[in-house]
Amino acid sequence: MLPLRLPNLYLPDEDRQRFHRSKGSATPVSTSDTLDDVLRHYEVAPPEAADIARFLSEHPYLSAVLGEAIPHLRRVFGSAPVRLLVHTDPEDGFEELFGIVIVSASPEAALSSLARFDDEWFNEASTKTRCKLNFTVGFPGDEAV
Repeated sequence: MLPLRLPNLYLPDEDRQRFHRSKGSATPVSTSDTLDDVLRHYEVAPPEAADIARFLSEHPYLSAVLGEAIPHLRRVFGSAPVRLLVHTDPEDGFEELFGIVIVSASPEAALSSLARFDDEWFNEASTKTRCKLNFTVGFPGDEAV
């Protein structure tokens, strides 16, 4: 599977500007290289781009955590693509952003790597996410990914 990085063309300017607005702000902020640089390290399927833009505009603190995650993800998972997806719990409507690391390793090896990522970085960093960001592993061909 070839990674589909998030080039600027996947997000219309209006959606990209939502990433940069504070919640409730009516004034658009110009696109910053920082967020665009962060998003280049993640995959976003075009149908989910607007939902992710909305979610990150509602939770702007997550952009910094996504940026911090990049070197840790690369150290543990190498160049495996990481797909962003907003998941809504159908029972209570709770929304959470997932970074799904697409791995071709065995399930045991993938879960071992995820545990290492958690132990080395995410468990401590998760306090910054306010329960709105999590990482997991997925496999090529998974329908949910």
